[in-house]
Amino acid sequence: MLLAIALYHLLQFIKQEKYHSIVVITIALAISETPYYRIYEQNSTYFPKDNLEQDGFAVRSIAAKYPDIKTYKVLLKVEYIEHIDQVNFYIKTLEKYKNFQIKIIDNFENIKIGDLIICSQEAILSELEMNYKIEIIDTFERSKFLRVIEEK
Repeated sequence: MLLAIALYHLLQFIKQEKYHSIVVITIALAISETPYYRIYEQNSTYFPKDNLEQDGFAVRSIAAKYPDIKTYKVLLKVEYIEHIDQVNFYIKTLEKYKNFQIKIIDNFENIKIGDLIICSQEAILSELEMNYKIEIIDTFERSKFLRVIEEK
């Protein structure tokens, strides 16, 4: 009953104030929406919603948090080549403007002892842990930033 009364008064307010109140209400709803609130809450940091955005988020986060680490690999297996576009955007930007050397790899043959690797796919991470002893340096949402210590 209370909700109905509040809704009635809200609608009366919108009716009287026309578009001004609609803009205010829209902004209030947009800020309270979960993804937008998380952006606002974390000082304009965007959190990935889709699995394909995980590695791009990790590349960007590592560049910000560890600016001295400029060479590492992204271990990513995709069904379609277009799935690497998002992470590739961040890699190409960092390579061009900040002299990073980041490679996207899709198999374990390109992994060497001492390599720094980003991996967000659970199945690949499990397989990596079965074949190598690893040290997890940091975690960004679902992505792991790790160092390969030795082969098992």
